Amino acid sequence: MTSEKSSFTGQARKKAFSDPSLWLLLLANGATIFFAINGSWGLQDVFMVYWAQSVIVGLFYVFRILILSERSIGSRIFYALFLFFCYGFMHGIYLLFISPQIFFPNGKGFFDPVDWGIVFPAIVIFAVNHIISYLYNMHLETKKQEPTNLVFLPFLRILPMHMAFILGSLLGGTIIIFMVIKTITDSMLHSLEHRILRGGRDK
Repeated sequence: MTSEKSSFTGQARKKAFSDPSLWLLLLANGATIFFAINGSWGLQDVFMVYWAQSVIVGLFYVFRILILSERSIGSRIFYALFLFFCYGFMHGIYLLFISPQIFFPNGKGFFDPVDWGIVFPAIVIFAVNHIISYLYNMHLETKKQEPTNLVFLPFLRILPMHMAFILGSLLGGTIIIFMVIKTITDSMLHSLEHRILRGGRDK
């Protein structure tokens, strides 16, 4: 039994590393780390990029719910709106924490204002990464998804961002360390996410 489980785990790991979308995600994270090192980013800049990545993830799940073929249009709209507002409210709170100047131009927050000129390229890279990843994986995902799972999965998927917040606060200026930790966790959850979306099947 142990041997079979070990063999299964090994096969799943091998298939995960043969997934082009995983390597593309690693490349996007690597580019962000490179930009952060060369641009001397502050914590607020890193947080904003990961916040934007998290929002992009959520939007794709809203889209996944809306195109469910097994559900009525009313059911799809209900679950999509539920996710949109819950996810959106949470990210609104995060945005207020990262950059209160967006809401209150003369206000002061925990961090300096975000430098949009240096973070925008990284946000675009993550957007392109998730678009390509979705297009690559969409035909591999099982057609019979439960909408409740699609509401839950994006919250599981964005755990790396939460880790970044916590570690960033604890480690202070040691930005690169928690960016690397975020990248590793992000990659692991990417593989888990798509395994679930494929109904437990690796192809």
